Amino acid sequence: MDNQTTQPYLSVIIPAYNEEKRLPATLEEIDKYLSKQDYEYEIIVVSDGSKDKTAEVAMSYVQKIKNLKIIDNKENHGKGYVVRQAMLEATGDYRLFTDADNSTSIDQVEKMWPYFRKETRSLSEAKDSYFRKETRSLSEAKDSYFRKETRSLSEAKDSYFESEYDIVIGSRDVEGAVLAVPQSFQRRMLGDTFNLVVKIVAGFWGISDTQCGFKGFTARAVENIFPKCKIDRWAFDVEILVIAKKMGYKIKEMPVTWVNDPYSKVKLKGMIRMLSEVLQIRLNFLSGRYNN
Repeated sequence: MDNQTTQPYLSVIIPAYNEEKRLPATLEEIDKYLSKQDYEYEIIVVSDGSKDKTAEVAMSYVQKIKNLKIIDNKENHGKGYVVRQAMLEATGDYRLFTDADNSTSIDQVEKMWPYFRKETRSLSEAKDSYFRKETRSLSEAKDSYFRKETRSLSEAKDSYFESEYDIVIGSRDVEGAVLAVPQSFQRRMLGDTFNLVVKIVAGFWGISDTQCGFKGFTARAVENIFPKCKIDRWAFDVEILVIAKKMGYKIKEMPVTWVNDPYSKVKLKGMIRMLSEVLQIRLNFLSGRYNN
């Protein structure tokens, strides 16, 4: 259901499976924060075939939150599937997905803005912004901008954006991160083991925490990366980052304040499935399935 009337600057995606109890507080906090900002926004809740009243609870907020959208999938597809579905349906210049348990509060998005590349919808707009210093023609702009042996307009565009990021992800493992409610020893060990396996099997070094459910993207990155994704369930975060890195996107890992939900459980069976999907990602990468 669409309740958005203007172009949003930020889209916030909340994947939800059997979240009727935790979703209300999360929705209220997100809307309370965003309603005080000076930009347009939308919130998209995706019920992933929930067996409880998640969809009904979300729908009850449509009249309270003017820019709320609900996607009610009748069948369970997996978190990766619904995140991809909502990210591609979203229309914001920037798109963030966050967990329904609110383990990372929405105000952490403020840390992302300094790192994000300012989204321009077309090369024409990027060109226009570069003409501000009384540059009279495309020829003059090109000549002045190509001084550092830039060979083409495409390369000029890339170098112009080289110090900014299209993807900014929350991390619980980098300096400055705060774990307000620490994880259990068992869960921490499982997480550390998984991250090590990701680095070894997927060949994905350089990212400390692939699994924090607080990740932001420019619209351009979403539209180029997410259609290539194949993983619907456990290891979709890893796949997104592997594809992004393959495509040359710069990824910024930033510290967040994270509150562990003691009722959230990670079972060994789920961890094994995640590891099998990481192996599948590696095979997809080697076989060229992410090339097109």
